[in-house]
Amino acid sequence: MKKSLMMLGAVAMVLASCTNEEVLNVSDSRAIGFSSFVGNNTRADITNDAFPEFIVYGGYDATTPIFDKVKVTNSGSDWTYTPPQYWVAGETYKFAAYAPADDGITASWNHNTGLTLNVNSDMSNQNDLIYAAADNVSADEHIQNQSAVDLEFKHLLSKVSFKFTKENASLGAQKVEMSNFKVSGINTESTWVAGTQQGTSDTPVDYTAFGTASEIDGTDGLTTTAFYVIPQTIGTFNISADVTVTDDANTVIKEGTITATVPTTGNITQWVAQNVYVYTAEIKMSSIDDGDPDTPEPTPIVFSGSVDDNWTSGSGNITVDVPSDQGN
Repeated sequence: MKKSLMMLGAVAMVLASCTNEEVLNVSDSRAIGFSSFVGNNTRADITNDAFPEFIVYGGYDATTPIFDKVKVTNSGSDWTYTPPQYWVAGETYKFAAYAPADDGITASWNHNTGLTLNVNSDMSNQNDLIYAAADNVSADEHIQNQSAVDLEFKHLLSKVSFKFTKENASLGAQKVEMSNFKVSGINTESTWVAGTQQGTSDTPVDYTAFGTASEIDGTDGLTTTAFYVIPQTIGTFNISADVTVTDDANTVIKEGTITATVPTTGNITQWVAQNVYVYTAEIKMSSIDDGDPDTPEPTPIVFSGSVDDNWTSGSGNITVDVPSDQGN
């Protein structure tokens, strides 16, 4: 009979051009084994160089799965799990896998509908999340030469970060530090069934950065960590941060807060899976609200949206006005 081209596989980041393959070495060629296929590295993404394990489900029978939350571990050039499972000739298999193992992810398997993932991506669960599946994998009668199944993993989440620069005219000669950054109004919970998102629950929470003061560099600016977020339609969400301006003698010139509502205009209205979005703003001296009613009203901060090339590119620009909380 015709040999199957598939067995169970490991990781393929759809974003990447660089690849690397590894195959599980087993003494019995009838054992179900794993190969890996991964791509370009980014800060915290799951890649071949930093991919210790994944979780696999599946089998050929709706009653008893062969793989039921089985951890598959990368040890050098091999993927291993225990105890070994073996192909049954003539049966047709389904497999699904994801990583990382925990951190806000609850999984359940159904042979007919596939793998369900309930995901929480709040600040305590900031991880890349990848998923892959292979259906209708036939075990050949001559299973001694069964080939490996490629599970091409994809990112299920989006990434969002915020970059701040300082205006040279008003702040170029001063040291500008930001702390207690917060973005609020972003939903964090959703469910995927067989890799398809089923909708997003209304669970807005805060994402934070710069718990200690961090300087806005005159050349490179200051960028938050990339937050892993649930793909979602964007309504408005708010940002705020504390800002301190000092001179060469470390004397405070001005300190206060900046605030903004994002977005108010623009054509990025949805965060899409496997896309990373960068919002950029320039801080001016007049953008900082110091609470003094005699200080002129802060100048609105304007954001522009762009997309990092490490993941699949999105598109669009966003302009955001920062309202003032003080009068003239």
